[in-house]
Amino acid sequence: MNVNTIFQIGTIIVTSIDLVSDSFFAIVSPVQKVACYTFPFLETFFQSKVDPKDEYDHESLVKKRKYTNLVKKLCKDHGINKSINIYHKKYNSFSSVGGRLSISSPIIYVPSEQLFPKEELSLKQTKNLLDENEIEYQLTRQVVHLKNNTDLVKTITKIGISLIAISALVFFSLSSGYLLLVTAGVIGVNHLANKYFQNLELKVDKEAVDSLSKKLSHSKAVTVAISSFEKLKEENKIKRQRAFLGKLQYTTDGVERFNFSSPSNKKRLSHLQNMKALYYPILHNLGYSISSIANLKLKAG
Repeated sequence: MNVNTIFQIGTIIVTSIDLVSDSFFAIVSPVQKVACYTFPFLETFFQSKVDPKDEYDHESLVKKRKYTNLVKKLCKDHGINKSINIYHKKYNSFSSVGGRLSISSPIIYVPSEQLFPKEELSLKQTKNLLDENEIEYQLTRQVVHLKNNTDLVKTITKIGISLIAISALVFFSLSSGYLLLVTAGVIGVNHLANKYFQNLELKVDKEAVDSLSKKLSHSKAVTVAISSFEKLKEENKIKRQRAFLGKLQYTTDGVERFNFSSPSNKKRLSHLQNMKALYYPILHNLGYSISSIANLKLKAG
């Protein structure tokens, strides 16, 4: 086996890992992803420990009703005329399933530790609990995702890339001369798609800050956003120790290893810090993007 052959095999392996880790369900079962978007309740059948009813007590039920009412208000503010189910799930961050085009009610998942009494949590977990403003920010992010149909956009894009990748690799498998070109193309397209998804996430962060700014000052809203992400990162460190395959999923710094479609924690916090600048609201209203404001800041420095 010559060096060229080994390189080709290695390239295929790297591509496969990237595609499988970032769009596993799109390759294995695209029907499942589309079905879960259309009927979000189906997603609960593929998850474990989703909203166990026997775990609720009076305090947690009160919290759940409070969050449900808050989400109703947020949906009204963002033009979503759908009821939203609030579920909790262990070892999970704030997330959502479905969107405005879903037939059944979309779902927003709240981390279990946010619903249950503090005395049931460790001292370390209690320190990482989000306050009311931070919870509102994270719930707003999920409502914006539902409004923008982020789930559907990601699913369709991943399915398209996966089908193209599989078709191209199979079609050109007999011609080694095209193999590296096709593989590089697949990696490139997948990378661009992930960059697009990351920009979508940053826009959602910004829209959620703008929404919270109606209640708080702009600077305070950005501070709340930053604080919520920092606490969630600390919580990920606990998940690393407790969750199944936690050490594989999270780094020692609490960063997700295989979530290529979301911006890194460092990039996300950097964008939020740029938004905190006093001149940000003025420049943004004049049409400058977050990245262009950051560039202006660097040039000025």
